[in-house]
Amino acid sequence: MGSHSSSSNSPSSFKPVLHTRRLTLTVFDENRPDHCDHVIACFQDPVSVGVQGDFGIHTHEQLKALAHHMLLSPSFCGGKVSPRMAAYNIHLGSSSLDPMIGVLSLAQRSQTVPPDIGWVVLHQHTGHGYASEAGKEFFRYMTEEYGITEMVALVKPTNAVSIKVAKKIGFVEGGEVIGEDDIPRRVFILKGMKKIDPGTRINFYGEEGEKPKDVSTGL
Repeated sequence: MGSHSSSSNSPSSFKPVLHTRRLTLTVFDENRPDHCDHVIACFQDPVSVGVQGDFGIHTHEQLKALAHHMLLSPSFCGGKVSPRMAAYNIHLGSSSLDPMIGVLSLAQRSQTVPPDIGWVVLHQHTGHGYASEAGKEFFRYMTEEYGITEMVALVKPTNAVSIKVAKKIGFVEGGEVIGEDDIPRRVFILKGMKKIDPGTRINFYGEEGEKPKDVSTGL
């Protein structure tokens, strides 16, 4: 488990369940159709699409392909080899049987930029502080137990809500990167981390990934 030390380059699973005062976080399993359906619903949430854009994740296969390109690099987590994408479903309540209302992830999109934390809360449940509450616990677990040494948050400059969440979790301003869509993202880093070099480019889909073709047009 993430709370135990591991030798270099040895597999290390994520803790299955995390808890906060109001929420339960369960590790995302790409082999569970209900988990895939939920994460796709988060990607396609109308408010999220309006703020972040449509990343083209509409099917289980597209989601699994994305997850394959997001595995954490051992260089950022003490040599551990992640068996799956670092992601947790957010449940509203004290049990994993309670409704899923959002998702958190820590994705390795570049081997030269630390993994970035991301979150989506379905629009029906926003405005209650769930993203920052879940984000703080996810951040604590990944740094204190799993052993992540560096991480960032990448946020569009116009996304005032996520900027506020990043700061509540504990991030500070750390520069700017250019996304695959040529739109800049503000970078938030851990206190004490070196700022990201200006002009750094990062692809949401990973170094070897690409945006899925539109399932209706093939484009």
